Amino acid sequence: MSDGFGRLPPVWRTGGSRRACTGSAARAIRALADGYLGPLPLDRDPADIEDLHRLLLNSGYWRGGSISHNALAGIDVADIKGKTAGLPLYSLLGGRVRDAADAYTYVHGGGAGAIADRVLAAVEEDWPHVRVQVAVPGKDTYGTAPGDPTEARRRELRSGSWDSLSYLRHITPVLREIRERVSGGVELLHDAHARLAPSQARELVRALEEAQLFFLEDALAPENAAHFAQLGAARGLRAWPPPRGVFTRWSHGRG
Repeated sequence: MSDGFGRLPPVWRTGGSRRACTGSAARAIRALADGYLGPLPLDRDPADIEDLHRLLLNSGYWRGGSISHNALAGIDVADIKGKTAGLPLYSLLGGRVRDAADAYTYVHGGGAGAIADRVLAAVEEDWPHVRVQVAVPGKDTYGTAPGDPTEARRRELRSGSWDSLSYLRHITPVLREIRERVSGGVELLHDAHARLAPSQARELVRALEEAQLFFLEDALAPENAAHFAQLGAARGLRAWPPPRGVFTRWSHGRG
């Protein structure tokens, strides 16, 4: 390992942080990381984490946002310091706080029976937490594979429509039936993808009481974050806030 950035590998291979974008967003992140942010730390001391972070964070005219922050995560100067020291990064941050953490896998489908079978197959592979996404017939749906080439083309062109009422009518009985088909020891999760109004989210939480979800992700959009306290109090359900809101004024409580 070099004592500076001059002989480090290409920037896109240096980091281990999350770069959670795909498609056109991933190409934009790659272009920003390799073409603009990547050259900035060359020949600098990778031990100067705070200086390098501020350099990369503040050098762009437009600061913040998912594209630039994902590109910054790809460079991951903190991880470089760990590699230089020959230690895992957590050891430089005070050590581990636990030996392991629960994780979940993800299944999807159209009908409760097929989805329940996939949940049970995941449990057989030692996944006690399973996120379940359900296709809404004839409507735009998050987290499910297209059923045929026509639907695949419609999604590619983004010509489908989202219908909250169809989603609410369809998703609740399917999730209840899935719960009936799998044992109570299986933790079920679902992602609403921040597409519901606060009143609709409250309706969904009430309707899903019998499904006994481990948590409901993205029940509300960032601009409606003030309503999360009401969701959390309803039926004891864990309502997960949307991560995309960290770059908006609502994430800082000024909505």
